[in-house]
Amino acid sequence: MAEAVPALYDRGFYNIGVRPTVEDRGVGGSVFGLPLSFARQAKLRAAGRAAPDTFLVDPAAFRARPGDAVAAGERDAVDGAFKVPTLRNVELTGPYFHNGGQATLEQVIDFYDRGGDRRVQGGRDTTALPGGASNLDPGLSPLGLTIEERASLVAFLRALTDERVRYERAPFDHPELTVPDGAEVDGQGHPLVAARGRPRERLRVLPAVGAAGSSTPLRPFTPAP
Repeated sequence: MAEAVPALYDRGFYNIGVRPTVEDRGVGGSVFGLPLSFARQAKLRAAGRAAPDTFLVDPAAFRARPGDAVAAGERDAVDGAFKVPTLRNVELTGPYFHNGGQATLEQVIDFYDRGGDRRVQGGRDTTALPGGASNLDPGLSPLGLTIEERASLVAFLRALTDERVRYERAPFDHPELTVPDGAEVDGQGHPLVAARGRPRERLRVLPAVGAAGSSTPLRPFTPAP
């Protein structure tokens, strides 16, 4: 279980134990020594220091009363936390999670059913940084779903697909798009050189889709066999 200690977090960003936090700190990271997390920026302001973003903080806390003022030394649980995406058209947005670690909706449901992939190894919580406290969302726990319940959840998620999106119909059609796709190579696999010694960029062209859409639907991600 996550620690029953009040902790600030960024609303909409959660550590659900996808991978050990030491691999990627997510919103708990920093740029030029300044925190990405709004919760940590609020703590800087509470300490009388400057924060890079200008905003009014609506404090959010695990296991604490909402609306409490942010204190400079307050515990936070933002390391390893990532933005929760929308469920709209989720059938078509695999692979899932920030690392693409789950290929199908069935695997995602199994992940939540087992309470995530957090582990305690040698007394160390994989959602924590070395010497730190757990960052796991306390709402995450094993669900004990039946086979029928898992199948029903997957069916519900698939029902959230907009058929206009599936067939790229208006207003979800697109013009011709040119997408960079690495570098062009010769017959031996060596990059071809363009001006100033730079690799020659390979481009892929996605043809325009008119308002009537495509006759070929977008399909869910399929993992390699």
